[in-house]
Parts: sequence; C-alpha cells; structure tokens
Amino acid sequence: MRLRFMLALALFTGLACAKAELRLEHGWNLLNPEVSPDGGTVAFELYNGIWTVPIGGGGEAVQLTAGKQADSGPRWVPGMERTISYSSLREGARGLYYHNLDTGAEQPVPHMQRDFGSYDWLPDGKSLVLAAGRQLLHLDLGSGKTAVVVDSAVGRVSSVDCSPDGRRIVYTTNRRVGYQESLDEMHCVSLDGERSVNLTGHGVEHYSPVWSPEGDKVAFVNYDAGTEDIYLIQFDPETWEFGEPQRLTDDPAEESGPVWISENELLINCNRPGRAALYRADAASGRLTEIPVTSLDFSGPTGYLSLTVTDRASGETVAARVHLATADGRAYYPAHSYPRQNTMGDRSDFFHTTGSFTMELPVGEIALDVVRGFEYEAESRSVIIPAGGTVELEVVLERWVDMGGQGWYSADNHFHANYGGPFLMKPEDVMLMLRAEDLNIGNMVAGNASAGRIYDLEYFSGGMHPLSSDRYLLRWGEEYRSTAYGHMVLMNLEEFIYPQMTGFTLSDYPEDYPPNLDAITAAHKQGGTAHYTHPRSQEPPKWGDYDAFELPVDLALGGLDAMDIACLWSSELLSSKLYYRLLNCGFKMAVSAGTDVFTSRVNPAPGADRVYAHAGSPLDYAAWIEAFRGGRTFVTNGPMMWFTVNGEEPGSSLDLESNGATVTVEVTARSVAPIDSLEIIVNGEAVRKVEAVGDGREVSLSVELPLTESCWIAARALGPGHRLVLDTHLFAHTSPVYVYLDSEPISSAGDAEYFIWWIDEVLKRVDARDRWTADEHKWRIHELFRLARQYYERMAGN
Repeated sequence: MRLRFMLALALFTGLACAKAELRLEHGWNLLNPEVSPDGGTVAFELYNGIWTVPIGGGGEAVQLTAGKQADSGPRWVPGMERTISYSSLREGARGLYYHNLDTGAEQPVPHMQRDFGSYDWLPDGKSLVLAAGRQLLHLDLGSGKTAVVVDSAVGRVSSVDCSPDGRRIVYTTNRRVGYQESLDEMHCVSLDGERSVNLTGHGVEHYSPVWSPEGDKVAFVNYDAGTEDIYLIQFDPETWEFGEPQRLTDDPAEESGPVWISENELLINCNRPGRAALYRADAASGRLTEIPVTSLDFSGPTGYLSLTVTDRASGETVAARVHLATADGRAYYPAHSYPRQNTMGDRSDFFHTTGSFTMELPVGEIALDVVRGFEYEAESRSVIIPAGGTVELEVVLERWVDMGGQGWYSADNHFHANYGGPFLMKPEDVMLMLRAEDLNIGNMVAGNASAGRIYDLEYFSGGMHPLSSDRYLLRWGEEYRSTAYGHMVLMNLEEFIYPQMTGFTLSDYPEDYPPNLDAITAAHKQGGTAHYTHPRSQEPPKWGDYDAFELPVDLALGGLDAMDIACLWSSELLSSKLYYRLLNCGFKMAVSAGTDVFTSRVNPAPGADRVYAHAGSPLDYAAWIEAFRGGRTFVTNGPMMWFTVNGEEPGSSLDLESNGATVTVEVTARSVAPIDSLEIIVNGEAVRKVEAVGDGREVSLSVELPLTESCWIAARALGPGHRLVLDTHLFAHTSPVYVYLDSEPISSAGDAEYFIWWIDEVLKRVDARDRWTADEHKWRIHELFRLARQYYERMAGN
C-alpha cells in the first residue's frame, strides 16, 4: 500500500534534483561500483576486470583481477575481511569467485553450478540470493540447498538487493508486452516468499534497486523522465508501507548503479564527463561530487605503446580505428577514448584515435589492426610490450581508391549519437568517428521510443552542423518510429516532424495514428527524403518487431525515396528479397544503408554499412541528396562497386524496342576483404554469376543480356565474414537501372499477390492492437490500406 502519512512528506520536502554541470575530461569507463563495508573503498569494473580506488578523493586505481577472463558484478562479502566476489567468464563457463584484497587469493564460490544473473549476499555472508530467469532463488552455501523465493515473476528478474537485516529482497523484473515494448516492475518480497508488494506499478526501465543502511529507503534507476536518473522510495520495514518515487538526479546525462555510502549519501555512475565516472551523490539534494581516477596500477608488469597513424600521400597524422588484441583477451583502450566492439562480426575490441596516443598495457605480445574505412588499405602489426619500456610505432595508411575523386561520397544514413548507455556523446566525438572511418557524411537521427525526451533534438537545426568540413559533413535528421507501421529515416529536413513516435504504449503517443505516410508527405513538402530502415529480419510469414510494415502501402500511395537494404540489425539478404519484390511491382527506389548504431553504447562503428551516392565533386550535401533521391547509389560493408547498363549508371532509365533487345552490363567490385562472388540481378533473379579467384580482392563481369520484357537490372557482391567487415558477412549492392521495352511497365502478378497478403496481415495486426482514440482515425487507416491494396489487385489481375 502507498505511504500516506506526513513523515514521508517531511522526509522528501526540499529534495532538489541535481542539475547539469560543465562536461569534464575523464579518462576511463568505470562501471558498476560497490562500496566496501567500512565505506573507504570502491570496487568497480574496468577493462573487463575488477579494480578498486579510495572513496575519499580517488586517485590511483588498483587492479584486482587479471588473466584470460572477463570479470563483472563486484560485491563485498559480509563477514569476510576485505573480500569481494565477482562473476567471471572463463573458457566459456561462468562462475562466481571470491577475491581477498590483501593476499590476492582467489577461490570459486561453491554450489554455483547453475546459470545466474544479478546476485546479492545476505548479511551473514553464508548465503545469497540470485536471479535465474523468472525465478528468485536463495542459495545456502553450506548445504548447497536452494530455496525458491519467487517461482514465477511477471518477467525476467533483472536485479536484486537484500535488505540490511536479511529479511526482505527488493528486485526488478522486465517483460515484453508488445512489439518493441517492455515493462519493468520493482517488488519487495520477504526472504521466505510469503509476503510481496509491488513498489512501482509498471513503467519503462527501472532497475538496480538498493536498500539504504537503515533499510527504510530504496534507491533505484528510473527512465520515466527520458534519461536514466536516480530515484528514491521511502519504505517502512515494519508495516511495508511505501511512498511515491522521488527523483534525485536531473540532467541530460545518465545516472546508474546506485549504492549507499551512508544513510545520507550514495555512490553512483554518471556519464557527465562523456564516459561513466564515479560520483558521490547527496541523498537530500542530489548534488554530485566526482571521485576521480587519475592513474592505474596494474597487478602485473606493464609497458607502453606509443602509436602514430599517418597518411602516405599527405604525410599528415590522421584519425583511424584501432583493433587491439592482447594475450589476456581484455578490451584495453587509451584514456579519453571510447571502447567499441565488432558485435556483429568477429567480436574484436576497438577504439577510435585522433591519430596519436600512448597507452599502458600488460607486457607481452599484442596484435594491431589499423583501419580507416573502406578506401584505405588496413595495416596489421604485432609487437612485444616490454616491462617498463615503450614501443614507438608509426603506421602509414595508403588510400587504394579515391571514390570522392570520382564524385562518389559515402554516408551512414542512420545512427544515433545518444540513446542511453555509458557514454554521453557530443558532436565533436561523432566528427572524430567520421574522420576515423573516412565516412563523408553522418546523417544522424534524433529519436526515442518510450519517454517524452527525444535524444539529440538539441542538435537538430535544419542545416549542417558547424563542425562540418569540405571532406566530412554532419547533419541531424529524424528517426520516425511506429510500432505498428515501421521505422523511417527522414533526412534533409528544415523542421522536425511530430509526433516522432506512434504506437508506443508508455509514450505520449500510444495510438497507431497518424500513418507513416503523413510523415513522408511532410518530409517531401520541405525538400526532405524518407526511407524505411532495418526493413526485414524474419522469413515470411514471420515478422520482426522492427520490420517495415507500411512500406508497400506508402509506395503505392505516395512513394518513398529509398530503402535500407544494409543495416547491422536486419538481414541484408531478406531485405534485398523484399526490395526485389517491390521493384517487380513497378516502383523506383534507391538502395540505402544505415547501421543504426548507438554511439553512446559499446556498438560497432558508424559506417560499418554505408551508402555511396554519385553526386560529383566537390562534396556538397544538396547535390548528394539529389543523387541519393535519384538512385545513383550503391550500398556496401566493404566492396566498392562500378556498374553500368549500356553505359548508364544506377538510377537511370532506358527505353528500348522489344524486337531483339540486348543490353551490355558491366560491373566491377573491389574490396579490402575477399569477395566470393559477383552477380547480375534481373527482376530479382541472379542471371549471371562469377566466382572470385586468387585473393578475391577484385571481380569483374561484362555480359550482353538479351531481354524479353521490361525489367530492372542491378549487381551485388557477396563474401564471407572477415575481421575487416563489421557485419556478419561481406555485402555490396547497387541501385538498379530500369529498362522499359516498348514503354511497358515493370510488373509481377505473383509479387503483387504477396503484397495483398502483406497488407491484409498488417491490417489484422493493427486491428488486433486496437489502439485508437477516434473512429475516424481507424477508418482513415483502413481506407489507405484499401487504396494501396487496389494497386496490387490491378497488377495481380484480381
């Protein structure tokens, strides 16, 4: 029951949320802090290991865990002098371990044979509670017996914390409630499982609850305001009465990982400096004070790597991406950079550099790959880091092709600077990534999916960002999101289009209205472009949460400019099949690419998938948009493509007579990673294919194709996964050239039948959701879908 008496009101009267302060420089990403029982030491995660630092004033951090393992989730063990526990992944198996800070002795926690998630110790240090799926378990380490505290929670148990007296557990759950949506709840349960209460109802993202030392308050992370903030709830341990959540921190940064230092102060993570740092938070005012980590004391001998990256042609220092592998397999990065990972490919760790850095590393052999996008040769090095010494290394990168010199410029049409996570990215950080990836255009998107805040809306100006240069352009557009109709990217906007999201239950716009077609129309009216992103991730008749549900309707009624067939989070091959079917129904549409990476998280790099447009030189955004809109494009995660039909480039149309019609198709693909095959696609079928020979770096095909009907012709290159590919496999694809015989349209009755089925299925899903605020809204959606269906019915001959 909710606490109503005046004591709770008095406790929280005057609680002032901490406001943002200036961004400070901070070197490392410090995660999941824990305070020692004496309040003098903080344990935290860094470099996939556990480190400690004095809580009073910070200073040098000391490494506790090392070796070929990944360690996380430090917890101080009650009753064991200066001992922590942590979860450790070793040789593919995960376990829980003790570590004594004084002796360095380590041993496994017994009876931890099962999979587990979050955990916490009971005050006796002889038993613990742990999350296992939808169960909350109590494990006695003496007997090895496990008691079920909660057998079937409303969702997956995501985090747990034991009260100071050991009698109550606070835990959070997460459950899916619909397309792209989940709800979190926070419960308090007695250790015997007999008594339980929901503390927060349900909402978007609240987790990491922790009891105060007196057991009368719970601090937790809550996303209700659109950022991760720390909230407090008053709790009466005798009556189990509790108050309304009260917001403690309030700024654009993300706060997380709260733990109590004392009844009046918390320790939290906050990414105000750009990376997750350690802060003390006043429990009354929310005022934050950083605990600085100024240097690192590794547990073993170390040396230094000093690396400089230069461009062979200019001799200048240039930004680059650096993959660094060490003998212990941990993810090291220089201070003031951001750790990243090739999560879709070989899972290698990397970071971006301005072109020069020095960093401390454990002694031993390290392997380096230095990469600068797709137009430079990657360079690999292997060096030995000596104890107490420095390896000075210069890596010279050479451009093997200058696409800009031929009028082709690259863009990632869909990625986010900020969208939760440990980092707080600024435009300067994004521009460094563009330069390091040699990505000419960053078509950023502002967006969100659940709360009132729209991430990065402050950077949307309706024009180019002032950091743009003659070689690299930065501009914010919009990701328009609908759980019922799909996600779109709107580019070249002068004004932001509202509502930015529809159909999200916990947002301000839960209704499945307006249709995406309205946003497309609004974008086109101001000279913008619209295209669907991550359009297909499941084989029909299955649907993915983020599929482009309304796409066939929009093409039939108003037209789109393009479609992402390359995206890290959807299937290139399935998206291509959908693209082929749409082209077969007579539509013209460019290929596009957008990674959809969140640079505020440990994601792959922007530009891992990118689209090139032939806009002519010099680089000009307006000219690039027109080339993109006109279909003079190809998408790639590695290979460069040159493709013509009768000498005409992608996006062109040819009008021929049907009698003896033949076209000359020429295509070449060149790549830094090996290509398996090169194909010519006509109306969705591979009519010619050539296998690569030798190192697979270059493949060409020149053929005369006889034609018997109007068609579209495109080319694609395929290959295996590779360390230089930040996706699951090598892929490149051109937009088509359209060939019309005797002015007949391109048409396919079979594909039209497919989209009749598609429209009917999507409309069934929308009706089943029944998210309408007005009958006329439902009627309009039905009418739009009916009109689009008629287009396909006519083509199918129905």
